[in-house]
Amino acid sequence: MDDTAKLPGRVETEAEISALLAERPDQNHALLLIDMYGWRGQTDPAERETVKKSVRAASEFLLNYFRKNDIVGHISRDMLVALMVDVPNSHAVEKKIKVLNAAVPYGGWDPHLPRPAFRIGFAMSGGLPCSYGELFQRADETLYRIKRTEGLLPKGSQLRRWKLDASPNSRRRMVLVVDDSAVNRRILRKNLSDEYDIVEAGDGREALNALERYGTRIEVIILDLLMPVMNGFEFLTELQGRSIWKDIPVLVATGSNAAERESQALKLGAWDFVSTPYNMEVLRSRLRNAILRSQMSAFNRLKYLAEYDTVTGIYNKQMFFEMTHDMLLAHPQKRFIFIRFDIEKFKLINSYFGSAAGDHVLRQIAQLFRQYAALQPMMTYGYIYADVFCICMPFLSREEVSAWLALARDQVQALFEGIQISSRFGLYVITDPKMSVDRMYDNAILASEYCKGNYMHNYAFYEESMRAALERESELTGQMVQALEGGQFIVYYQPRYTVDTQRPAGAEALVRWQHPDQGIIPPDEFIPLFERNGFIAQLDSYVWEQACMMLRRRMDAGKPVSPISVNVSRVDLFKTDLIERVRQLVKAYQIPSELFNLEITESAYSDNPHAMQGIVRQLQELGFVIMMDDFGSGYSSLNILKDLPVDVLKIDMRFLPSRPNERAEVILESVVEMAKKLRMSVIVEGVETALQAEYLRKIGCDYIQGYYCGRPMPQDAYERLLDQTPKP
Repeated sequence: MDDTAKLPGRVETEAEISALLAERPDQNHALLLIDMYGWRGQTDPAERETVKKSVRAASEFLLNYFRKNDIVGHISRDMLVALMVDVPNSHAVEKKIKVLNAAVPYGGWDPHLPRPAFRIGFAMSGGLPCSYGELFQRADETLYRIKRTEGLLPKGSQLRRWKLDASPNSRRRMVLVVDDSAVNRRILRKNLSDEYDIVEAGDGREALNALERYGTRIEVIILDLLMPVMNGFEFLTELQGRSIWKDIPVLVATGSNAAERESQALKLGAWDFVSTPYNMEVLRSRLRNAILRSQMSAFNRLKYLAEYDTVTGIYNKQMFFEMTHDMLLAHPQKRFIFIRFDIEKFKLINSYFGSAAGDHVLRQIAQLFRQYAALQPMMTYGYIYADVFCICMPFLSREEVSAWLALARDQVQALFEGIQISSRFGLYVITDPKMSVDRMYDNAILASEYCKGNYMHNYAFYEESMRAALERESELTGQMVQALEGGQFIVYYQPRYTVDTQRPAGAEALVRWQHPDQGIIPPDEFIPLFERNGFIAQLDSYVWEQACMMLRRRMDAGKPVSPISVNVSRVDLFKTDLIERVRQLVKAYQIPSELFNLEITESAYSDNPHAMQGIVRQLQELGFVIMMDDFGSGYSSLNILKDLPVDVLKIDMRFLPSRPNERAEVILESVVEMAKKLRMSVIVEGVETALQAEYLRKIGCDYIQGYYCGRPMPQDAYERLLDQTPKP
């Protein structure tokens, strides 16, 4: 570690960069040579100490402008070197340098220290194997030219030479000559081999074999049109049909009076023509031009793929983050807001209408953002993944943002042509422009999660309390495996009762976390977390087995048993072995299938209705009772029932009016009547009063569950309830 800049020194930096270049030779890296100036000529010991502090301050300033995986080192008194890892193109590097220099006045420098300035030369690896020495030398040459242009070097001064390895990776370009005339091939080999590696082919078929062997190492093809076996036109047709070769430049060799052939060759993809007999000066010029055009074409394609999403045509995540970072640093005095936007259950659009329709909607949303940006003096926007977009724009007030979001929500809704959708916006007002864009995005995600499933409030501003919630989730995640192994998860049972006889008729198995230090952790704190991280599958298996053990123990003791229903999560449904797991479980404990009921939420059905039909039918064939939990909580409840013959509906508690409500009662009565006609039983959960219970009895409900009947209770309390219930 260099003591002056508090960065790795020359030897360590060279070793680290060399190792990365060797490890990732196919990525495009940029090496920057950063010359710090503004304090030269200070040789007094006290002044040297001032310079030392200035170098350290400048180094800390520069580090803010590089990513964590970039490498930065101090190699001499006033010189830093930085490797920008895996950059899309030189334009991105030039932009980074401009932003860096533009931000110098806002660096918050110590007024007692001289403010530095930077000259930066850089070199690109181009996605080819490249040594540290080669990149360094080319960056130094660029820096030398900058200084020469600024008149900083005396006439006759020489380029600074560093003791570095020479490049072992320079390579010659390869040209494929396709001509049935051996004489013509020898002429071209003799005249071009000083600059190019020549590969020969006597006809189109041999040329295709050469391409199979050398691939895209061949950078230009010189093609005769009139040949046996496979002529030039047939070869061009084959070439255009091979996506990996079709962009290789083809120069067609033609004689006089060949206008018709040239026209046909152009239609088949030829790039240019060269007359025979050959004029070598003209041929060399056209070869160089063709190679340059090819490189520019490939560069532009790669640049587009590196920076833009191919579906929406707007910035991808990486480029959006970079452009946002640059915009914020260029305007440090201005306030901005970072917005994350997505559409809840967008995958239903793909499911019902096809992915092409979904892509079309995404493109229309991107077009909306283009229109917004045209009206904003500063705004970045990009497509992140799936149905997630992000925007960063100036922030004036929460009221103005709320009005803009209402407009955006309505315009997005209009794209769905009668389908009701719910847009979500997570908002983060940026307080520190130097904060990483990744962190801003994380904050916007937290805000977005806050309004998930809340159809009345479709946006939320990030608050620090959300970060605290994330830290709490991290704490629980770190303890969940140990808690399961240590028996901290306790199965509770909430009984359900028949409406007519008011007798227990089974129970739902629930889970509580009995933490040794924190006491009971409520399920709404850890169940959603476990559903997101996948641990819910392990917890479900534990609960299922505990329920089976209780049933088996009571059966062995000759005590009365009632069906137990267990929850099946989305994660369980995604596992291909779900049916076999359940079958083997009841088989191991010799539990009749009808005593082990499975509750699946309505939203899980709607996620993948086609797959669910098969799963439900197979489970029913094995004798399991299937319950649809939270019925009525989604938009497509009736549509699901049409295709999915479940056995029991558990109606969501929000159907129950807290005070007289004629419309709600009509809806609930209609659902119960419909269930009867479909030969389904109905359980209403969330029943809290005798008045509600009596109303449900009158409309024909089968079972009730809720605090009116009994709260969730430990296993021993539930078993006492069963034992004390008189036989009918």
